[in-house]
This record gives sequence, C-alpha cells and structure tokens, in this order.
Amino acid sequence: MRKIFIVLVFILNCFILNADLQYILNAKKNYQIYSGDNKEKIFNAVRYINNNYSKEKIKAKNIYSTSKIDLYLENDLKVEDKELKNILLETMRVYDMEEYLFGKLEGKLILLIMDINGGFSGDKPYMQGYSVLDGIVNEEKNIIFLAYINGWENIDSVINTIAHELQ
Repeated sequence: MRKIFIVLVFILNCFILNADLQYILNAKKNYQIYSGDNKEKIFNAVRYINNNYSKEKIKAKNIYSTSKIDLYLENDLKVEDKELKNILLETMRVYDMEEYLFGKLEGKLILLIMDINGGFSGDKPYMQGYSVLDGIVNEEKNIIFLAYINGWENIDSVINTIAHELQ
C-alpha cells in the first residue's frame, strides 16, 4: 500500500511540474532589455586556432542587459541589433525555466559573443559554445561563450547551445 502511495505522489508531482513548466514556457512576459553600459571588459577565454586551443584575453563591450543577463560582444565583431535582442529575449525564457528547475544563479549570467574558432573561413554559419573549461578563470562565475561566425543559421541552434551550457 505504501509503495502505491509513493508512486501516486510521484506521478502527481510530475503532472504539477509539467504544468508549471508549460506555464513558464508559454507565459507572455515583457522582458525589459536596456542598453548596456558599453564599457570594455577583458575576459579570459579559449579560441580554437589551427587545430589547437589557445588561451587568450578577449576584449568585449556590454551591449545589452536585462535584470538577470548581461550580453557582451567581442570588439570588432559585428552582429545585428535585432539578432542580439532576439537572442537575449529567448535566453530569458530559457533562464526562467532553468531557474525554476535548478534555482537561481549567483550573480548575473553573462553571454559573451566572440569568434571562438579564431578565423574559421568557411562560408556557412557556424555555432559553437562553452561555459567551463579547465584553466580558464574569470571573476564572474556564470559566463557562456558563444561563437558568432558568418552569422547564425537560426536562433534555435543558439538557444539550444545556451540551454545546454546552463545545465
């Protein structure tokens, strides 16, 4: 009898969790995006150059912010404002879900958009990202490094990468 009760409680909790997640994913929220302070910051990062990983210092500026996320763009990298805002809006939705499932992050999440592949010369868009690598230390704990090379094929590949790195 006790086992049946535990199974029923477990199933009920699954339904409640699913309903809450559906609410988070489908809720129409008006996320406030504002211009960043545009201050340059130096990040320790890794590039993949000539089949080797290279630790480098990346200079980037805070382009946009929300209450939970700061978006930095590597200097001299050009990305359409509309794309950056779209990425930030979708990341906020993913962030809300991750926060519900795993709890709040300590401090703000930083999205650093950079050329990870250090000179990739293909003609198609290329998506790559990472969040933690041995030997790479920054004062901020919550950084997701995203590649922007020849554009992004679609926003879903970017958001899937961000969601993967948040886990």
